[in-house]
Amino acid sequence: MENEQFQEAIAQTVREVLETMTFIEVMPETPYLESAFRLENEWSALLPFFGADSGSLLLNCSSSFAKTATGALLGLEENEVAEGQAMDTVRELANMMAGGVFFRLDSEKSSVQLGIPRFFRREEVADLPISVAGVLICPFVFRSLSPEGEQEERVFIEFGRDTKV
Repeated sequence: MENEQFQEAIAQTVREVLETMTFIEVMPETPYLESAFRLENEWSALLPFFGADSGSLLLNCSSSFAKTATGALLGLEENEVAEGQAMDTVRELANMMAGGVFFRLDSEKSSVQLGIPRFFRREEVADLPISVAGVLICPFVFRSLSPEGEQEERVFIEFGRDTKV
């Protein structure tokens, strides 16, 4: 899979999913490669994929981003969002993003199958069975208003391909 084509599919999909489902606008930043998942923020959903390409997608975000997205998705005020609802939203967004990326890239719509997304907190990462050959990290900037003024944070979509033994 061409790296540039893959990056463009990620950028288009993430923006489309967030704008359509949660009315959140994000701006993509320059993607980069790492040897492992970064886990910059405290909440994540990890979704495995299998088939012609196999690995995992990681959606990494703050709990405040998850609550903002959940409120918009469910039509609730952020203070009405339960933690469990926000966790479910992170898992579902990871699922929609992975599905959208592979839909854009897979002309036959059959070479990649998605697993079940698993939610976890940054401190739980030692429990994850992850072995990847490299990770494409795609950061997105999200701006929100708070009583302190405009806040800027990053949401990360990270694609890791399985290590071939």
